[in-house]
Amino acid sequence: MFLLEIEMLVNKNNAKTREKELYTETVNLEKKYEEERKNRCFTQIYPKGWSRIREILKKNPQAACLYSFFAEHIDPTCGAVVADQKFLANQMNVSIRTIQRWLSFLESELAVIRIPVAGKDCAYALDPH
Repeated sequence: MFLLEIEMLVNKNNAKTREKELYTETVNLEKKYEEERKNRCFTQIYPKGWSRIREILKKNPQAACLYSFFAEHIDPTCGAVVADQKFLANQMNVSIRTIQRWLSFLESELAVIRIPVAGKDCAYALDPH
């Protein structure tokens, strides 16, 4: 009789443990589903942004490539891309001087804001429009 009661308690504890495991699995799956719904690789462009891109394309198509690189790689948590000019030159397959000219153009158009971070690294934020 005593063994039967112990066995029932063990089974009850096992059932509660399994119930907790299933609950945890469900919560984790729901979190994973929510993360997947956040469109991590998605960049939204508003109508003013499209106008801005067309303006830049008309005036300096090469600088528009750098602008689109920033838009593609922007960190959503801070709203900027942190990089040095040598890295950008390597990514765009151009010289550092070319990157400097493109950045000067984009800054003069108020399309990009340069924020010094450390050493030669800067954060590049796109104009919110």
